[in-house]
Amino acid sequence: MTGPTPTEPVVPPRLTLERLFSDPPLAGAPPNRLAFSRDGNAAAWLRGSDHDSEILDLWIARLPDARPESLVRTSDVMDVTEIQVSDSERAVQERLRLHQGGITSFAWCGADAERIVFPLSGELYLVHTADGRLQRLTNEPAARLDIRTSPLGSFVSFVRDGDLYAYDLRSGELRRLTDDATEVISNGLAEFIAQEEMDRFEGYFWSFDEAWLAFLRVDESPVSVKIRPRIHADRTEMRKQRYPAAGEPNAAVELRVLRLDAGTMVKVRLPAEDGYVGRVVWSRDRPKLWIQWQSRDQKRLVLFEAQAPEFEPREVITETDEAWVALTDDFHPLAGGEAFLWTTEKSGCRQLVAYRRVEGRWEHTALTSGQEPVVRVLGTDQAERRVFFAGATDMGREQHVFAVPLLGGACTCITTEPGWHEPVFCPVGPRLIDVYATFERPPVTRLCDGAGRITAIVDANPAPELEGIVVGHTQWVQLAASDGTLLNGVCMPPVGLVPGRRYPVLVNVYAGPGAQMVTRRFLRHRPFHALLNQHGFGVFLVDGRGTPHRDRAFSRAIHQRVGDVEIDDQVQGARWLMTQPWVDPDRLGIWGWSYGGYASLMAILREGTPFRAAAAVAPVTDWRLYDTHYTERYLGMPQSNRHVYDRADVLSHARSLQRPLLLLHGMADDNVLFEHTLRLMEMLQADGTPFELMVYPGRAHGLDGRGTQLHVYRTLLTFFERHLAASRSTESRTP
Repeated sequence: MTGPTPTEPVVPPRLTLERLFSDPPLAGAPPNRLAFSRDGNAAAWLRGSDHDSEILDLWIARLPDARPESLVRTSDVMDVTEIQVSDSERAVQERLRLHQGGITSFAWCGADAERIVFPLSGELYLVHTADGRLQRLTNEPAARLDIRTSPLGSFVSFVRDGDLYAYDLRSGELRRLTDDATEVISNGLAEFIAQEEMDRFEGYFWSFDEAWLAFLRVDESPVSVKIRPRIHADRTEMRKQRYPAAGEPNAAVELRVLRLDAGTMVKVRLPAEDGYVGRVVWSRDRPKLWIQWQSRDQKRLVLFEAQAPEFEPREVITETDEAWVALTDDFHPLAGGEAFLWTTEKSGCRQLVAYRRVEGRWEHTALTSGQEPVVRVLGTDQAERRVFFAGATDMGREQHVFAVPLLGGACTCITTEPGWHEPVFCPVGPRLIDVYATFERPPVTRLCDGAGRITAIVDANPAPELEGIVVGHTQWVQLAASDGTLLNGVCMPPVGLVPGRRYPVLVNVYAGPGAQMVTRRFLRHRPFHALLNQHGFGVFLVDGRGTPHRDRAFSRAIHQRVGDVEIDDQVQGARWLMTQPWVDPDRLGIWGWSYGGYASLMAILREGTPFRAAAAVAPVTDWRLYDTHYTERYLGMPQSNRHVYDRADVLSHARSLQRPLLLLHGMADDNVLFEHTLRLMEMLQADGTPFELMVYPGRAHGLDGRGTQLHVYRTLLTFFERHLAASRSTESRTP
């Protein structure tokens, strides 16, 4: 057997769609939902099974050596084909964007690293980490939601049929803590809008001494009922869903506190006006609640403190913004309860401040400054009096870990490798697990000390096949928006460019707030982008105004201008593409998912845009159909801002469609309801306008399932090959 002669080119392995959606995963199987034990002596996580990456198993690493060990394999507990998942559990998993099965959640039990609790197929299990011994805590399957353990490890708590329960691990007794749940009232569950848009999945909160349990009582009776068909291949289910669309009433949410030993209950008196309970946090060393409350228009965020036993709230600070004030997970109470950490955008860029009570008044000290935002607070090292945080760098394209003295001083960047660092901070002691990735390399997971030095590899996540496939030169660019704002872009030309020829380019877009695409981390779509490059397509990404990890002005640019500035930025990106000598300006396509689907539609419908074909997966088409908290933040109330909604809606522009369009949507989507696509279909059909359509029976927003995903991406690829003629290149034109 002989190798290629020196004159023969080395041909890289060719990707196929089938390989993208088969095992083992091209990008490996990095840890999922990684969490330290409360004593910091171990970490646990979920990862795909060696035999089926769609089924998650439970893994553990004991520190400091951090050698990964399989703790519980789902297939050893039960036949994976017999796993039952209730509709309510499936709905929560959809909110979490969790599309795998098996062991999908877990909780450390107690102050040490000796026990872990996890649910599986309606049952609760406790595993002893020393020997893997498994103990079933329940004797009947049931939908148990928001399963957690109390801080000292005495209880496993959960919500069942809308009421709170606590299983006493010492006595084996099951205690029912609330008893007034109905079809519309639940106790201890985060309401739909909190899960979907507020990034709050908790509905109850243990005090650190386990004496008190704060919980939210949710009354959904004010929320309008939407009759939503879930269309499967063999049946149609008519589901009633209480879905608060923009401008409609939200659920009524009360915060209550239960004293466990006495069984007494206190209702916390929050503002009577319309608003949201955003976050609830206990002080570690005293029975005091800290509550973030946000006004309905989201222009005001108030932090309250409420001391036991009356829990009468007292206002601590109020943040205001003419556009919106974001909820924050960066509130951290410090020892003694008379100080806390907070992040604010008052300076024009999110920065870290420390508040301290001095003679009855709250005074603050800025700990960070500059034009690069603090992304999130990780934790504190009380011994060295430092706070650790993740911060954006390189105009939001990289993320690193920083440390700054609690009393003020110079910041230190403790991660050195260029790329994206996604840290998990240890609850005791200054160390962290750093999940590190680059644009070309999937995540590797390392244990680091407080100075950022790598002390152990938790998961190397080798991906040799991918490293051999992803080829070609990646071009990082910056271009100017119409107002001069610099935008980040990244361009991936097709493999094997021939000088003098021009090629089609696909713009993969999200463009909405809350997500970036132009970052030096491994993207979920990176293998598909590489496949497109091998099929003769260039790929281009640009993060327009409104996307995160920039300053306040950048994020607020879309306020009451949705469908305008962020689409203009995609057009500016396309115009930059048209100046590149290898790009065919007559063969630019655009596609995206969810908000990206909306952006794709607006980009193809706007007059004068250079896009020649578009594909929209699960797109929003009418913002009046989308939910309250998200939509009203950017567009206001539809009752008073009709012109803003009209300008932002796809349906207002649909009659201008003259170019190829592909719509894809799941027929059981409860996030972006299938009604969005149905309304657009009806309008296009009434006008006699042709378009292409692919619907997925029984599938929700993520169109999950390996076979379904394969079909989605094959449909996208064949659509663009057909309409942009990717198999043929055009000769460069003479100026």
